[in-house]
Amino acid sequence: MKQFVDTIEAIVPVFPAEAAANARAPYATYVLRETPIRTKEGIAGHEGTLTLSIYCATYEMADAIAEQVIAAVDTRTLDGRKYYYADIDSGDYPDVGLVSKEILFNTLE
Repeated sequence: MKQFVDTIEAIVPVFPAEAAANARAPYATYVLRETPIRTKEGIAGHEGTLTLSIYCATYEMADAIAEQVIAAVDTRTLDGRKYYYADIDSGDYPDVGLVSKEILFNTLE
């Protein structure tokens, strides 16, 4: 995941699964879920999904960062995986003053 993390870090700080307790917005978290591609000869690769959640103070900032991330990752091969932009969703966390953009990428190794 080093190339993926380095690519995202150039845009916004990123953490695996959940942010550090002292993280300040904007920041992102990611979760990768993979399933093996099984053939008669064994495992031929993996397919999966990667969810990148971007947390910011405003939707405008979250939108701008999401556009940069999609442009940097979509259809690129990083760490031996090809990433394909699939979907984006928004979230609102008024109790902590944050909004989010969740970007879904399909992956193929």
